[in-house]
Amino acid sequence: MNKIEPRLNTCRVFVRPRSLRAAMVTAIACGHAGALPTSGDEPAIVVAIGAYFSTDDPDERETLVRRIEQDPEYDRTKVSEWLHAASKFDPIKRSTLVMRIPIGHKKLRTVRLRLPKGYDAGRAWPLLMVYHGSGGSAKNFLRFVERLLGPRVDEFIIAAPHDYRNTIVDLPGPPSAEHPMVWRAIKKRVHVDSDRMYALGYSLGGYATWTYATLYADRFAGAIALACTYSFPSEGQLWEAMLPNLNHVPILHVWGDQDPLPCPGFGGRRARMTISQLNRRFTALLPKIDADVTSRMLPGIAHNGVVPPPDQLQRILAKRRVRSPKRVEHTFRNLHQGQAYWLEAETWLGDKWDEAFHQHVNDELNADDDSDDAVMQQVVERMGHLAGSLKGQSISVQRRHVGDLVVWFSNEMIDWTKPIKVVVDDANVFEGRIMPSLHVCLEQAGRSSDFERLRWAGLRVNQDGRVQFITYTNPSP
Repeated sequence: MNKIEPRLNTCRVFVRPRSLRAAMVTAIACGHAGALPTSGDEPAIVVAIGAYFSTDDPDERETLVRRIEQDPEYDRTKVSEWLHAASKFDPIKRSTLVMRIPIGHKKLRTVRLRLPKGYDAGRAWPLLMVYHGSGGSAKNFLRFVERLLGPRVDEFIIAAPHDYRNTIVDLPGPPSAEHPMVWRAIKKRVHVDSDRMYALGYSLGGYATWTYATLYADRFAGAIALACTYSFPSEGQLWEAMLPNLNHVPILHVWGDQDPLPCPGFGGRRARMTISQLNRRFTALLPKIDADVTSRMLPGIAHNGVVPPPDQLQRILAKRRVRSPKRVEHTFRNLHQGQAYWLEAETWLGDKWDEAFHQHVNDELNADDDSDDAVMQQVVERMGHLAGSLKGQSISVQRRHVGDLVVWFSNEMIDWTKPIKVVVDDANVFEGRIMPSLHVCLEQAGRSSDFERLRWAGLRVNQDGRVQFITYTNPSP
């Protein structure tokens, strides 16, 4: 066990009843990285935060952090608001914007953005990610979504990736972090409320929506999957292994009871059931899991013509993301999918679901249908897993195929003035007080472009149970 007693910062808070936006006009006019306004006012802090992100010099950043923390107006509960105020987004007069976003391997992904009428770059907007069906286009699917939302369409920034890839977990080939890269690039270009990010897709896009909401659950406030079935292979126990990822993400799943399209099995192997047949089996499973999944069957509807009930659609789009749940359970295939609320996998340990293993599973499944359960159990055992629970000041974590992991701490999770206890894999690895760090908070906000769920401290636990604090000189990658 490690027992460390860091110093706690204290600050006085005197918040004046004034308009931050109005005061910022004067502050920004006279302040920038080289000439900051006098401390003792919120606009001075906002300008200092802007200056922090305008420099890569570590000494300059540390000086700015100290200046902010020593300001009599400094208040941790207002940092999210200040981050939004300090962020500079270019005004956009056009109603649509086409982005070409690098996604690695010298490839670009085209994304069409629809901006609401009266888009104001100074405020944060809900983001609706929409995914077209096979053979469709971002442009045409945006028209469908506009009709779907009706008079509410201008409440959202709508982003439609075109001809996207990596729609299901059981793809062969090297892993790709295409979609998190796209989401972050959008957040860099337009002003997004990270607590109100949603996914919506039709057919192939519905499968994609299921996949992203499951593997990146902590990014989404809700998701709508249309004319599809659950995107994870139905053989063996993979459904049951993956569904707990959705414990905190409400899903609306809408499908036609006459949908005749076949559902492929693992790795695209031969189809066994149609969408409507498999959805009946999936719906029967839902009462057995602790997830907010609404599965709505539309009588007499085939694959086309699936439209979500307006009241259910509005219910999902009114949700806000759960930031720091008391219980976390997350199963994933690749390391870049290993973030879950306040847990993050940094290194992989042991066997992987790589291309050689993928081919082995395909061969085994195609050779003998009776072996499905045993073979798919091997798949489950190759997947990474993080589980955590928070009870008062005590945190317990279990991991599989994870070496180094980070336990993140936010204002909502713990009382900073009291000691915490961290148990990993049934071993007591840390007991003591942990200090909130503005420097860590800003580094993580810059890394994620998430200004709502702020991480104020992190504890890295290696595979042997040794711990170290995350600091600005020892950051998370």
